[in-house]
Amino acid sequence: MPPNRPPGEARRAAVHAMTPPSESRPPSPSADGTPAEGHDRLLRTLVSLVGDLTVEREEAGLLRSTLEHVVGSLELAGAAVFAPGEDGELVETSEHNLAVDPAGARDLAIAVLEHDGPLVQELAGAGWLAATPLRARQRSLGVLVLHEGPSGAPSLGVELLEVLGQQVGTGIENVRLYAELRASSARAEALRRITAAATSGASSPRSSPPSRRSSRPSTRSTASPAGS
Repeated sequence: MPPNRPPGEARRAAVHAMTPPSESRPPSPSADGTPAEGHDRLLRTLVSLVGDLTVEREEAGLLRSTLEHVVGSLELAGAAVFAPGEDGELVETSEHNLAVDPAGARDLAIAVLEHDGPLVQELAGAGWLAATPLRARQRSLGVLVLHEGPSGAPSLGVELLEVLGQQVGTGIENVRLYAELRASSARAEALRRITAAATSGASSPRSSPPSRRSSRPSTRSTASPAGS
């Protein structure tokens, strides 16, 4: 029985099986020397994401539809997004048909952030895992993990993974900015209504108290003219 390894050492050992996508077999080049198949797949995927990135205004909805379209257009087995939770640890925030061990996918996501670039990991008899950082304005928002079924070599190249990471990351940033703007507008509207109500109450005319006139009859007598 092999000796037990500390979690950190075990994870570092697993990372040795991960390689940058550039070390995998590249797609077949076209006559002009460009990887035409890879570019076609990338273009097809980006077209499928146009609606998600321009229409969706909720982060959960954006991630759900984005993963579904990425898996469908690239003919993958599944996908997931990992992002920092409240305690700063990476947690799975959305997934679509990801049938691999979640702990293994999370380990790959952590390795991607440490490597600061895409990585590919072979799964024994289960295909490949590929992951790339989700970036927006030079900030890392999480990691996109893709599961490709069994094949002789991974088909997800570094260019495709990096562009996907940038596009999805920008989409996440946009919906977060939209949510902040909407919350700010709601606060401004609430403040406007409070101010309007307070101003209206302060400017309304005050009613004067009733005059305290005596209700007693006058006791003043009228003098009769002399000689009457």
